[in-house]
This record gives sequence, structure tokens and C-alpha cells, in this order.
Amino acid sequence: MNEFEMNEFRKSENLDGAGRTDLYSSWRDSVRDIYSDLNRVYRKEGELIKTELSEKATEVKTGAGSLLSGGVIMLIGAHVLAFSAVFALNLFLPLWASALIVAAVFFVIGYMMINSGKAKMEANNLVPTHSIDAMKEIKNRFEGRYHEFKRH
Repeated sequence: MNEFEMNEFRKSENLDGAGRTDLYSSWRDSVRDIYSDLNRVYRKEGELIKTELSEKATEVKTGAGSLLSGGVIMLIGAHVLAFSAVFALNLFLPLWASALIVAAVFFVIGYMMINSGKAKMEANNLVPTHSIDAMKEIKNRFEGRYHEFKRH
């Protein structure tokens, strides 16, 4: 006999003279199965959350490395560009005035870039939304099944 046939045989042993199953053991088995399923699902979702958070952390590390290396390269380029701009403006203005104008432009550009980078690294972007949505869906399904089971 396979496992399914054994389970059917065991169920048939619980029949009383009127052909009804023992409701208490049936209910108890259903609750045990639901608890086991919920436990397994939450464990799996916990593992999924860990994996998703690990992936998010890797993305943040990669992003931070790219920001840092890009910033260093841009800093070198900015120095060269600043010297060029100062010398170009020096043709029309005194040296101190051209250096002041170029510095002010670079400060404004740098401020805008820093604010853009901070916005991309906000906590909202690091939330494991897929796992949270999956857990909510599972909760809603089990609540629906519970209410359906309760009606019967």
C-alpha cells in the first residue's frame, strides 16, 4: 500500500456505525496541518527575506564603491577643468575673480550631486518589498481559509 491508501484506510477505521468520521480527530488533524503549513511558509519566507536583504546589501556596497571611484575620477577632471576655466576667464577678468566664479559653479554642481546621491540611498529603497508583499498575501490567504473553515 502506498501512503495515500494507508491514510484512506486509517480514515475508514475512524467511521462509527452511522458512517461519520470522528470529528474531533479530523478537526485536530486539520489544525495540525494548517499549523505545520504556516510554520513552513513563514520559515521559507524568513529565508527569502534574508536572501533579499543580502542582495540589497550587495547592491548598496556596489553602489557605494561606484560612487567613490566615480567621485575620485571626477575630482581629478574637475581640477583640470577648473584650472582651464580660471585661465580662460583670466583673459577678461582678474585672476582672483575668475577663480571665485569657477569655485562657486563647482560648489553648486557638487551640492546638487550630493543631494541626488543621498536620495538614492534612502531607507525606503532598501526595504525588501517583494518579501513583505508575499507575507501579506500569505496572511490574507490563511485568514480567508480560516474564515471559510470556521463557517463549515
